[in-house]
Order: sequence, then structure tokens, then C-alpha cells
Amino acid sequence: MGFTAIISLALFLAAGAALGWTLSAMRTKAELIELKTRIKADESARDDLKKRLSEKEEEVESRRLAAELATREKAVAETRMQEAAKNLDEQKRLLEDARQKLSDTFKALSSDSLKDNSRTFLEQAGKVVEPIRETLSKFEKQVTDIEQARRESYGALKGQLDMFNTLQENLQGETRKLVDALKRPQVRGRWGEITLRRVVETAGMNEYCDFTEQVSVDTDEGRLRPDLIVKLPGGKTVVVDAKVPLKAYMEAIESQDDKVREEAVVKHARQVRDHMKLLGTKQYWNQFDPSPDFVVLFLPGESFFSAALETDRDLIVDGIANKVIL
Repeated sequence: MGFTAIISLALFLAAGAALGWTLSAMRTKAELIELKTRIKADESARDDLKKRLSEKEEEVESRRLAAELATREKAVAETRMQEAAKNLDEQKRLLEDARQKLSDTFKALSSDSLKDNSRTFLEQAGKVVEPIRETLSKFEKQVTDIEQARRESYGALKGQLDMFNTLQENLQGETRKLVDALKRPQVRGRWGEITLRRVVETAGMNEYCDFTEQVSVDTDEGRLRPDLIVKLPGGKTVVVDAKVPLKAYMEAIESQDDKVREEAVVKHARQVRDHMKLLGTKQYWNQFDPSPDFVVLFLPGESFFSAALETDRDLIVDGIANKVIL
């Protein structure tokens, strides 16, 4: 082999190495962009859930504070009524003592003195009894007013409690409707598609420019229709599928039995793994050119991903082995 041939071979090998490095760098950049998009989407979904939870907590806290205020007002009214009743009993006792003293005085007078001074005696007795009677009348009015205030406070408290119970029942009813709706496969599928669209729109992507939905392609095994095709710089595309089974997860969160809940979570992880394997067999990357050699399995909630990963910790690694990224 001549010197010129050796130089040519060396240049050829160097060009091949440079080309390989360039292709690897392009793939790494695409993966970084996809990872940043996923992170932004997860953060947006988390912030949305936090905001909704905060609004519900503020509403419930407002109702609870109103109920506590009404309870305190009722306790104050009852305390005042008890004090007034105690004072009324004391005034009655004083009146009884005065009457007893008048009776003793009357008995001590002789019949003649009583006849001569009956008018004076009655006038003096009236002067003694009248202030006590006025005092009793005032206390009776105070007791009546306090009782009326107590009834009003109790009515307001009962109204607040009824409103709080109604709010709780409505919230439980809406939650039950949402759970029942998500039990239907077509509703879960549509919900996953809508959540995926909100994620990419929140990331600042525009339909037809940055992504397209429900693109169909005919293959020898039949028609394939992924949920989303993301357009990357350089003309490449990333295929995203959002049809994830969530039935077992819904059974887990509804169950009150710990054992049944654990079994349902294990079933959920198995269903995610089975869907991941099925998605890998479709080989979307061979149908959409140019495309990276993987497909994205979109889970419309961090809780679905965490529950599956806690039970099956090899999901991510096995997914990459099947060219599926969760």
C-alpha cells in the first residue's frame, strides 16, 4: 500500500468519526429539548393542580371559620342568658325575703293599729315592693332579649352548618361524577388527549407549526394513529401516545381496604408496563421519517407515573430498552 493510499484511508476514517460525533450531538440536543418540554409540562400540570387545591382549601377554610364564629357567638349568648337567669333568681329571693319581713311586721301589729294605719301601711308597703317589681321587670326583659338573641344566633349557626354540609355534598357529588366518568375508556382517552394538548400549548407550541394531532399512517399491520407528532428543529419528529390504561389506578384510590389498594396499584403498574411493551411493538419511529428511535408514552398526571414507579422501579429502564420514554 502506497503512502497516498494510507493518507486517504486516514482521512476517510477521520471523516467517519466526525460524522458519527455530529449525529450523536444532534440526537443529544433533541433529547435535551424533549426533556425540557416534559419538565415544563410537568411543572405546569403541578402548578395547575396546586392552584385548584389551594382554591378548594381556601373555600373550605372560609366555611370552617364562619362556623367557628357562629359557635362562639352562640356560647356567649348562652353565658349571658345563664347570668341573667342567676340574677333573676337572686332578685326573686330578695323579693321573697321582703315579703316575709312584711308578713312578720303585719303580724306584730295589733288589730287596732292595723285598722288605724292600714292606709299608711299599704303606702309604705307599696314603696318597698315597687322598686323590686321594677327591677324584676327589667331582668325579665333582659332575659327575653337574651333568649331572642340566642335563638337568632342558633338560627344563623344552623344556616352556616347547613350551607357547609350542602357544599360538602356538592363537592363529593362532583368528585363522584368525575371518577365515574374516568371509568369509561373513551372518556379517559379523551381526557389524556386534552391534557397532552394543554401541556404542549402551555410550553408555547402552536398546532401545525410545532405539532400535529391524530396523524394516521397505513402499514402492513394496519393503520397507526398516534395522538401527537412534535416537530423538532432539523425536520425531525417525535411521536407521542397518550392512551394509558388508568382503570386499576381508579380502583386503588376508591378502595378503603389497604390490601385491595395495594393489589390495585400493582395491577396499575402491570397495565402501564403492558401498554409500554405494546407501544414499542408498533415501531412508530419506522413510520414517521425522520424520527428518533423512540416513542413517548404520555401519562396525564404525576400521580399515575409515581404510583406505577413505586411498584415497578424498572419501568423507565425497561421502557428505554423498548424504545419507549415515559
